[in-house]
Amino acid sequence: MKTLVLEKDRVRHNADTVREKAGDRQVIAVVKGNGYGFGIVAYTKLLKENGFDFFAVATLDEAKTLRANGIDDKLLLLSPTENPRDARDIVDLDITASIGSPVSAAALNNAALEAGKNACAHILVDTGFGRFGFHPDEQSAMLESVKSLTNVVVEGIFSHLSASFLKKKKYTLCQLEEFTKTLDFFKNEGVEFKYTHLANSCALFLYPETLFDTVRVGSALIGRLPVKTGKGKLMPCGYIEAEIDCPRYIPEGHNVGYANTCKVKKATRVAVVPLGYGDGYAAAKAHDTFRLRDKFRYIFTDVKALLKKGGMYCTVNGKRAKVLGRVGLSNCVIDVTGISCEAGDIARFEINPLYVDSSVDREYR
Repeated sequence: MKTLVLEKDRVRHNADTVREKAGDRQVIAVVKGNGYGFGIVAYTKLLKENGFDFFAVATLDEAKTLRANGIDDKLLLLSPTENPRDARDIVDLDITASIGSPVSAAALNNAALEAGKNACAHILVDTGFGRFGFHPDEQSAMLESVKSLTNVVVEGIFSHLSASFLKKKKYTLCQLEEFTKTLDFFKNEGVEFKYTHLANSCALFLYPETLFDTVRVGSALIGRLPVKTGKGKLMPCGYIEAEIDCPRYIPEGHNVGYANTCKVKKATRVAVVPLGYGDGYAAAKAHDTFRLRDKFRYIFTDVKALLKKGGMYCTVNGKRAKVLGRVGLSNCVIDVTGISCEAGDIARFEINPLYVDSSVDREYR
């Protein structure tokens, strides 16, 4: 048995911290990535209980799942689409769309016209992320798209920050400048928006200059940001627990795991835990950037880890137990020497919930 646990009191704490930091601004709670690994429906319902009523997702499938499970709150789809079929689904399900091109604007308007209803949308401006959206230089196209919409209410405008987690402010400030220029253009044309949002979770804490009337937060709500937000500000959420099995002694010099990377130096009491990389434990992002400085950073990080004493640990009956050898697909071995334990006792592992396989049970406590 293994279970991914979400601490509801920590989510509540983080929600209060986010709202305090955001002040009187509208907060859009992002629940993408299957609710950051915690189950998108249950997680969204938990955020509703904590006072959120405006949500955002990355994919249409995520939006469909929420609607199918009774989530009828305001819901923003962050990714624009030029697909007429998807546009019809967006309109039918009363999802707030993102429009990032004249084609996506027309697709949404046509779908709304065919349905005989009005749709809602936010304009997405590509200030430097390079994925979706109008380029800031396409101001005329943006304005023309807005004015051509007969069945779409454009109530918001936003952009994605690509480097708000970095210490260097230059690129974030450049994106802010491009976004502000676009806002000024629309203001001069007499176009106003109900929702203007640029700041994400990291920017909320690091870049107050990026705060407009609305902010989007996702990872901040589970307390997992790649930046420091101050002592006691956010609390990381999520751990996985599993029952240990087959505790026994192995002799000095005995191998543990694949590739013989671990040999115990003395007689060691070990136990097996049915938790492996197939469940998302010990999983990590692949190296996905290949500039020279990125390669050196990867090398530096790996060497630092090599020289650093320690390793991976879990907790069994209140005591730390080291993970021995390589983590397997479906299990790992832990050192329980000196720990009073037996089969069925619980081992607790810290884990990034985004990596946890969907087959693992989720539990809110």
